[in-house]
Amino acid sequence: MSARFQSVYFLAFLAMPFFAAGQPERYEEKANEILSEASEAIKAHDAMKMTFIYTMISEQHGEQEQQKGYILTSGDKYYLNLGNHHFISDGETVWSFFEDVKEVHISLAEYTDDAISPASILENFKDDYTSKWIRLEPYGDKMKHIVDMVPRQPQAFFKFRLAILEETKEVVYTEAYDRQGVIYRYDIETIDTSPDIAENTFVFEADDYPEELEIIDLR
Repeated sequence: MSARFQSVYFLAFLAMPFFAAGQPERYEEKANEILSEASEAIKAHDAMKMTFIYTMISEQHGEQEQQKGYILTSGDKYYLNLGNHHFISDGETVWSFFEDVKEVHISLAEYTDDAISPASILENFKDDYTSKWIRLEPYGDKMKHIVDMVPRQPQAFFKFRLAILEETKEVVYTEAYDRQGVIYRYDIETIDTSPDIAENTFVFEADDYPEELEIIDLR
């Protein structure tokens, strides 16, 4: 099972079968409309900090792991913290730093198909995914849309599922489904739209770690 971050990862009212079968294009149009509004809501902020609960579910083995984490984003730059695992990008390069084993993987952002956050999933969704509105269901005292996104080109995940609040278009959770039957889910707890971000947040500096690191350059 890969230790890479599996990007982003977010039943009461089922759509009537005859409606789903009769109007598939309408379901795609509705999904695109919701996703466009969610994307615009995210782009309205120069930077964000999201805290979340990450859950990895292996349906095949009946296993489940859970961990808290956070992500800082600014445009196409990000810093993700999941305990001893750090994922950093300046928009061009991605550093995957596994602190527990003192190992760093370096890759190009354009060839990294793991979705890191709601922002990265929604960035070019019309070009990269086929989307479908699934249903509207309750979320506390609010309602949320469930939307599925299937990549147009093969990648690590064959489907993403997003839950988006009907009123504010905030993403409340994402799920990524891989081909080994594992689901990676991110339940967003808090969103800060004016975080303090240090200048060097989005670059990994090996010199900051005096211990010996194994650097694996995949570029």
